[in-house]
Amino acid sequence: MDNVLVISVYAMTRFAPMEKGKFFTVFSDGAGACVFRASEEERGYITSHYIGDGNHWDSLGIYVGGTRFPATVERIEGKGEVPPNLTFYRRELINRNPDYWPIIIEEALKKADLKKDDIDCYIFTQINLSAIKQTCENLEIPFDKTHNVMGEYGYTGNACIIMALDEARKKERVKKGDLVALTASGVGYTMSTIIFRL
Repeated sequence: MDNVLVISVYAMTRFAPMEKGKFFTVFSDGAGACVFRASEEERGYITSHYIGDGNHWDSLGIYVGGTRFPATVERIEGKGEVPPNLTFYRRELINRNPDYWPIIIEEALKKADLKKDDIDCYIFTQINLSAIKQTCENLEIPFDKTHNVMGEYGYTGNACIIMALDEARKKERVKKGDLVALTASGVGYTMSTIIFRL
C-alpha cells in the first residue's frame, strides 16, 4: 500500500446523559483524519505496542444493543436492566492510564532501541489532564513534551489523538523529522502506543 487514509470520528454527546453530573459534561464530538504515505525517506512508522484486558468490559459503556443486552423496545425506552445511554454498569473510577501508559510506552521504546528523551512530543488520549501530568511524572519526562487540546475541545474520544497531532503541527510544536509517540486508551480496556518520525 502506498497511501493509507486513517479517519477517526467520535459522536458521544447524544449518548451522554447530562443529568448524571459533571463527569458526562466532558464529552464532546470531534473527528480527525490523516494520510500515511510510503516514502523512501527515513520517516514514518517505527514501532508500536498494544495491551488489552476484556475483564473490564462492564465498567463504562453503552450496553443496550450488545449481545448481553440486545435492543428491545423496553430497553431503548430506558425500562431495562441498564439505561440505553452511556453508563457505569459496574462503577469503577480507578484511572489506569498513569499506571499503564508508561508501561506500553517503555515497551515500544525498548523495541525501537530508543530512550524517553529521544521522543520530541508525547500525545495522549485527551480524557484527563491530571492523568497526563501523572503519567509524565511516572515516566520522568517534562510535561512540556506533551501537547494537549482538551481545554479547547473537551474529550473527543478516539478522534482526540489525530486532533491533537494536527494542532501540534499547526502550532509548530512538532516538525518534520521529529519523533512522536501517540498513546491511546479506551474503556474495556485497550491501550496502544505508536512511535513514528514525522
